[in-house]
Amino acid sequence: MKTIIYILSVVFLLTSCSKDFLEIDPEGDFNAENFYKTEGEFNAALTGAYAKLQGQIDIYFELTEYRSDYLDFAAPTAGTQDRFDITKFQDNSANVLIRDAWANYMNGILRCNVITDNLPAANLSESFKKQIEGEARFIRALTYFNMVRLWGDVPIILRQVTPQE
Repeated sequence: MKTIIYILSVVFLLTSCSKDFLEIDPEGDFNAENFYKTEGEFNAALTGAYAKLQGQIDIYFELTEYRSDYLDFAAPTAGTQDRFDITKFQDNSANVLIRDAWANYMNGILRCNVITDNLPAANLSESFKKQIEGEARFIRALTYFNMVRLWGDVPIILRQVTPQE
């Protein structure tokens, strides 16, 4: 009995510790090197860029309507200081609404830039490339249009930037 257990233990250890077993790439680990190759992947990336537009609706509403006569705060209450500051045209970098809006808009632009930067190297039909590029450029232009309406001159970034940049 001990011999059978010993043999099974040795067989198990020898077969389970192969180098391939230890170096399997995660199937859900997407990055620029293994993504942006097929039409489906570009469509998924474009869907992500469109998704950022959905989040911008509420942001744009808050940043514009609190400055109008439609919404007003007589005095700030708990949790409304940022909205009160927007109502009184007191923009500052500590305002969470403004900071989140800027991050949302810039992330949408980044998503479009990633698509347009990876498109030329992809082995896809020219008509598909033109469609994806046109949609990504439109989303980026609409995002910049809304940013300019909120903040005036904003930096125009038309390619991916590194964290160091």
